[in-house]
Amino acid sequence: MPPDFVVPEAFTVASLVAAAAQSPVQLIAARAAQGLCAAAISPCTLSILASTFAEGPARRKAYGLWAVTGSLGGTGDASYAKEFYAPLPVSTVDYTAAM
Repeated sequence: MPPDFVVPEAFTVASLVAAAAQSPVQLIAARAAQGLCAAAISPCTLSILASTFAEGPARRKAYGLWAVTGSLGGTGDASYAKEFYAPLPVSTVDYTAAM
């Protein structure tokens, strides 16, 4: 596994653990792990946007799209567990593309 993918893959694993949690303690621990991973990933994604897009409308649009995708979520279903499976296909595609 490329070193760049350790934290994103850890986020995915934490998501799967949260989806399969059988107790509140397991869910809280998995969510804490997700939070730590997200805290490490977010600055990296913003720096990639800053270095990819020149100042001006393109960068503002990129930041806007980044913010919107971060705020999307929710299946509208009563079961929260389904939402924790969402990172799995995204992570799989990212990891495969990086190889």
